Amino acid sequence: MRSRRLSDLARAAGVGDVVGEATVEITGLAYDTRAVERGSLYLCLRGEHVDGHALADDAVAAGAVALVVEGLVD
Repeated sequence: MRSRRLSDLARAAGVGDVVGEATVEITGLAYDTRAVERGSLYLCLRGEHVDGHALADDAVAAGAVALVVEGLVD
């Protein structure tokens, strides 16, 4: 994936609200914290066994610069 601004990705996906720094550069996508690299957009997905929202802090610690969430993250 080539680097793109979060605001550009949100617009292309039809997302209306970006909270925080919309101009941050996204260099990759990940839904598994083990795949997060510096610059990643982490997708907090609710799975059968694990809720990705519970791992948001781990994703940020691993280098995620933005999160896609379905609800509030503590």
